Amino acid sequence: MLIATDELKLVMSFKQARRFVGVPPSLLRRLLGSSSRTSIFVPRSSLNVTDKFVVQARPSNKKPTDVRQMVKKVTKKSKKDTKDSTSRANILFYEIQDALLKFKEKFGTSLSLSQITIQPELLEVFLFTRNRPLVEIPSVEIIYQTSEGHGLAIVPQSLYATPFMENQTDIFNSYTVIQVPKAIVGDKVSVKLLTHHDYYCESEMLEIVKPSPKRNQKLIICDKFESCTGCQFQMLPYEEQLEHKSSIISRAYKFFYPNLEKEQPQLGSFGVVTGSPMQYAYRNKLTPHYKRNKNYVEGKFDIGFIHPNPTKGITDIDYCPISSPTINQSLQYFKRKQFEIEAAKEYNPRSNLGGLNLRESVHVNAETGSHKNICLEGGKKIITTLVEENIFQYESDLFFQINPSILPLVFDFIRYHLKQSETKLQYLIDSYCGVGLFGICLANNFPGKVFGIEIDPNSIKYATKNAKLNGLKVPDKIQFIDGDAETMFSSPEFVNSGIVGEQSVVIMDPSRKGSTNLFLKQLVQLKPKMVVYVSCNVFTQARDLAAFNTFLKAQNLNYVVKDIVGFDFFPQTRHVETVAILELQE
Repeated sequence: MLIATDELKLVMSFKQARRFVGVPPSLLRRLLGSSSRTSIFVPRSSLNVTDKFVVQARPSNKKPTDVRQMVKKVTKKSKKDTKDSTSRANILFYEIQDALLKFKEKFGTSLSLSQITIQPELLEVFLFTRNRPLVEIPSVEIIYQTSEGHGLAIVPQSLYATPFMENQTDIFNSYTVIQVPKAIVGDKVSVKLLTHHDYYCESEMLEIVKPSPKRNQKLIICDKFESCTGCQFQMLPYEEQLEHKSSIISRAYKFFYPNLEKEQPQLGSFGVVTGSPMQYAYRNKLTPHYKRNKNYVEGKFDIGFIHPNPTKGITDIDYCPISSPTINQSLQYFKRKQFEIEAAKEYNPRSNLGGLNLRESVHVNAETGSHKNICLEGGKKIITTLVEENIFQYESDLFFQINPSILPLVFDFIRYHLKQSETKLQYLIDSYCGVGLFGICLANNFPGKVFGIEIDPNSIKYATKNAKLNGLKVPDKIQFIDGDAETMFSSPEFVNSGIVGEQSVVIMDPSRKGSTNLFLKQLVQLKPKMVVYVSCNVFTQARDLAAFNTFLKAQNLNYVVKDIVGFDFFPQTRHVETVAILELQE
């Protein structure tokens, strides 16, 4: 049923309309016709909020707790996500509370969490795509930008929820926070409402009604930008992107290390983000994916990235402007090759998902010494990458930084702080070392030994190989071992390395999940002169530094936070890398 008013549009199926008391099935059939989703236009002037078919619905037989559990089950979770207070869901919860403050600041209305809690009836109605009513709101104003790159708007629930609520008092003075992909603060946009969660609902942006002063559509160079989740900010001038990412760094520390400025008054302002030398064509890795369906026709399924509206599946791409020219030149070839592979397979619904792993690699002609960039596809290909004057090789399914152009700036920043130390720094400890990137690039800045540890034995194999490729003596000058970083300082190899904590620098470069309390506690016992914490998730970095400071107090130790800066490894996207420098005070 579609009810057209000045504020919104509703469409529901015959089955959903049957839930509304007071409308005989024969009348519904006559109004809806034979179609399962037909529009009924009702002028606003004739819409009476006391009409039973508008305001009364049969109560659901599901308990509120059951519905909320169902929503959680269907919500997609990432294996890379944390399970503590720094989870993506919890960060969004904090950001929603921030948005409520912005709402009060802008509109003078104070809202509580109870006022934006989504009722069980709405959770259920919008839960599944197949039965979800079409609800479009012609204009909402974006007042907040999340760390995921989405805009947040807040609207009264009475704007759209009346037909779905059994008790109309439930929506009196209630509001819905709407999460809008591809929208920025200041935009006024029309949206279609999707899945509802406890404190917000997802949506799809349909149209920009009035653009934000910061929005510049002429900057968008990708014709798939609106339908691909790979980038979030092509419409923003680059300086605005850097400013937003700087605000995310400040936000992370406000959420998870709120006493930082009080405990580290010498730090002053922090979180300035250094831009990437390349704002496009910087990625040396691309992983488009696909889902083959039963009706597959050769060469006709999409290979690309998820649409902002997940119900629309995958957006096919032929070109990605943030990927290197080498990868883009090879993308079509590897897509055709994958079509051929799938065509030869029998359809299996349990294994119909797949993807490409495209990596740029340096190919050296053994006879002439000349080299060129090539694109390799697959999980076990040997990739060669140049960083500064160093050569790195690794298998394509191992981790390596995907924007080599910004790495020299990161190393220069670290070297600057090494030179600023009054202590003669002798040793480098590279925890979470991967294939040896930081240890090898910084080895010549230390007269003593470099020691690295990584839990993946395959990464250690290549780290050792890379050390030899770059002329470093193994194990005299540099040594890599496989093991758990949580116990690295008690391992026989480290104990026998001769490394002294007070003359050492520890580099931490963990995954998005961050470090652990066990590692941080042993770091306190080691007492390195300097700690360099490189993070791809500033929220877990802030959490870890707060925990580290707590452990330091128990030992009467004091580390000064010298600097916290951002590096824009991923222009046009929401991601920001941060580096924190800490130094032990005597």
